[in-house]
Amino acid sequence: MFHNPRSLTSNLYLDDLEYERFRMTLFRNRSTEIRNVLALELLIETGPRASELLNLTTDSINIGTRSILIQGLKGSDSRDVPLKGALFNRLLSYSKSLNRGAKLFPFKYHRLRYLWVEYRPCDKKLHALRHTFARRAYIKTLDIRLVQHLLGHRSVLNTEIYTRVKFSPDEIRGVLLKAG
Repeated sequence: MFHNPRSLTSNLYLDDLEYERFRMTLFRNRSTEIRNVLALELLIETGPRASELLNLTTDSINIGTRSILIQGLKGSDSRDVPLKGALFNRLLSYSKSLNRGAKLFPFKYHRLRYLWVEYRPCDKKLHALRHTFARRAYIKTLDIRLVQHLLGHRSVLNTEIYTRVKFSPDEIRGVLLKAG
């Protein structure tokens, strides 16, 4: 089946401007909406499915490796995904207010989707955050096997959809200059 590259790039992930607007919205609400912002940040920074995010517990946090263990669902593998320092520190601080083994985000999918609608910079689906994470990881590393691991895919064929994107001239320039 033929896919229009424009529809793939415009619907599946946040473009750079949308990504920056989303990050700024999260930043502005960090101190007042701690749990909600953390949920959305983990989606864009670690790439779990919504159901995988909602299954995270305080036991999913690995202090030693400063990472989070995402239990694979829908036939995918579990994976330990490292977190950036500030995000890890905020998650750890938030988790200390919860009982051991408690869900980090004790709400249902419809509540998570509602949060996305409230915070989103564009009219795209919640799953666009997973695609955005994958695309950004792929552009940064050009390593489809790493992206496969980060998403928990057992087959690289499942990961390829995340790489069928149109690169901007700046992204192409950055990759070529980085390569030498």
